[in-house]
Amino acid sequence: MCTLKNFLFLLLIIFSGCSQNIANFALVSTKTSSLNNEYESLGQIEGVDIVYIVIVVPLGTPRIDRAVNNALLTNNADYITNTTINIESFYFPYIGGYSRYKVKGEGWRVVSGGVSPENKFQKKIKGYKPETGEPIYE
Repeated sequence: MCTLKNFLFLLLIIFSGCSQNIANFALVSTKTSSLNNEYESLGQIEGVDIVYIVIVVPLGTPRIDRAVNNALLTNNADYITNTTINIESFYFPYIGGYSRYKVKGEGWRVVSGGVSPENKFQKKIKGYKPETGEPIYE
């Protein structure tokens, strides 16, 4: 009976995955953004970068910047605040598993009337604000 308990304990260790908190950031983005624009909250968003392990060979290395970029692109966000980054892994011997970075936080996007750095150069300037000197776009 003792060997059965040891065997079950060993199986529990083998089948369990692992998750670790890597970092917490106040603001994170892979895009060029100006914080002078007006932004709206998208709520909680998340993104992942996952790499699979086949037998014993990983098919790459997960990267944090790809996980952040995935969160921004899938939610059409410009940056993420109150961000947590975790690494999760699972491996079953001789079959495979995965390793992934998971990014979670509050997503923000430029208000539709605002000027983002991407469309700033596509709009024509019709004048400048006399008080601040900022351009007024058409």
